[in-house]
Amino acid sequence: MTEECPLDPQNCFIAELLFAGMHDDRIVAVDGNSQVSAREFCDGVNRWHQQFSEAGLNVGDTIALVLTNRIEFLEILIAGLMSGISVAPINWHLQGEEVRSLLSLCDASAVYTESRFLHSLEKAGDCCVTDVDSLAVSEHASTLAEVDSMSAAGRVILFTGGTSGLPKGVVRQSPDSLAALFGHYRDLGRAIGLTGEGPHLIAGPLYHAAPLFYALYDFVNGAPLIVMPQWRAEDALRLIAQWQIRATHFVPTQMVRLLRLDGAIKSRYQCDSLELVLHGAAATAPEIKRSMIDWMGPVFEEYWGGSESGVVTRISAIEWSQHPTSVGKPVRHYQVRIVDERTGEPLTAGELGVIQIRHASGEVPFVYLGGAESMSLSAESGWFDLGDLGSVDVNGYLAICDRQKNKIICAGVNIYPAEIERQLLALAEVQDVVAFGLPDPEWGEVPVAMVRLCIPTNEANLVAINAQIVKQFDNVNRFIRPRQVFYVTDMPRMPNGKIRSADLLAIVRQQEYFAKINII
Repeated sequence: MTEECPLDPQNCFIAELLFAGMHDDRIVAVDGNSQVSAREFCDGVNRWHQQFSEAGLNVGDTIALVLTNRIEFLEILIAGLMSGISVAPINWHLQGEEVRSLLSLCDASAVYTESRFLHSLEKAGDCCVTDVDSLAVSEHASTLAEVDSMSAAGRVILFTGGTSGLPKGVVRQSPDSLAALFGHYRDLGRAIGLTGEGPHLIAGPLYHAAPLFYALYDFVNGAPLIVMPQWRAEDALRLIAQWQIRATHFVPTQMVRLLRLDGAIKSRYQCDSLELVLHGAAATAPEIKRSMIDWMGPVFEEYWGGSESGVVTRISAIEWSQHPTSVGKPVRHYQVRIVDERTGEPLTAGELGVIQIRHASGEVPFVYLGGAESMSLSAESGWFDLGDLGSVDVNGYLAICDRQKNKIICAGVNIYPAEIERQLLALAEVQDVVAFGLPDPEWGEVPVAMVRLCIPTNEANLVAINAQIVKQFDNVNRFIRPRQVFYVTDMPRMPNGKIRSADLLAIVRQQEYFAKINII
């Protein structure tokens, strides 16, 4: 039964959209040492809406968020959606011109940021820059009197990873009204197990699509959000145990760091409350996933998709144990097929090609900002691709091979970095690896690998591991053998587990590795 709302009617409206009418003192968000109740969160959303009005923002405008993980991020995001304003979270690691280009791309009228990031916004153009650390938001803001359930909803603008160039701005299709939008979020959450039945740990940066939307889906279904301001492996275990976390999202890098914790630290915390750990964004080595399942149980559910599409396929831990190379079958609102990379003709089961997907609506479910080129579209209505290569087996399970743009062409032969990475990750001494191509005057490109070891990096160990690498590639196509291996102490992965091509090339050019070995 819905509680009687003790405050003003408009805050009751916010509570109805977010918390099914509950407007009480139960904790709904925790951020470090701060925590807010449902009542306080609704008040916060209302105050930010009032601040938008005072700043001259209108329905249809766009605001950007250059914020770390904090409760204000969530309040401003939801206030924007309820005010008919589009919200564009921006990676706070970006600097100067990178930030300005994204502000221009999304045509932001205002930026909400923190004191420590003001220097990167010194030339933000016509944007109004608001420092949330110093802004005194009225404690007695007027209410969202002009907003009701049929009011126009705002949109979330996402920026693609930009691993091989500048990011693109993406807006997914979503319902127009507030009531329909939040209902849509609830349905999407329930479809992937985010039912709001227990606390949700935000373990990744909210400027990334997966941590943001998974948290939002669970939140509107009733889950309190436990926000990690920054990732630390032991802190994650502590919060899981302390708050009895039911659901969260990890990327492979986080799993590796959890597994690396000392056994005494791991045994200090119970993770029995976990029922769902979504993971994706990058390939997870099978042995890493098996180790996590052995430790925390069969709660891991892998997905595949993109900023443009959302979740396209999913696979449970039990299914994965029977199909360990797969990322699962399509969710109910998507179809998947494989087409020839050159001709675009559909391929049969087991054949490698471009993965195309189609939404149940028959329409491409997103648009790019600023006239950016769309993904490859088929002549057949509604089919599009996200740039990935793979195959579908006879039972309908999808396996990802690699990204099209990662493909290395050596003497006219197609080489997929994922094949090299799989060979190297099979070695127990290898903790992390990325394979990529370097220009070569004779071959066009040659494959190389960057490796981080999990053993001491002394000369004897390097000699031994190099011998193992040579042996590992003895029985594979000679073209996929990496010509060089660069050993690094730290892999330049972003918080979402991905790596920018420019960062890899910079390490090679600037010789920021501690050893380089020629394999062939």
